[in-house]
Amino acid sequence: MIEQVQQTSLKKGCHTIATYVKRLKNTPGVYRMLSERGDVLYVGKAKALKKRVNSYTNPNRLTIRLQRMVALTHAMEFVETHT
Repeated sequence: MIEQVQQTSLKKGCHTIATYVKRLKNTPGVYRMLSERGDVLYVGKAKALKKRVNSYTNPNRLTIRLQRMVALTHAMEFVETHT
């Protein structure tokens, strides 16, 4: 039962992230993953935001730690940069 809830949360997190990927460009920038309460789960940087953020949508390639983070992701914020 617990594993089923975790899988559901993971799918929901992947879907949430995938909706942001559709709007992103392959530009450099910084991204933040936020929990449902607005707590920052992770801050990352990327040379190509779209490519980097898209990597979180394939849970089979993620470590357990990253799967937990994705499962808790409710929203994301992005800042595009020049480098």
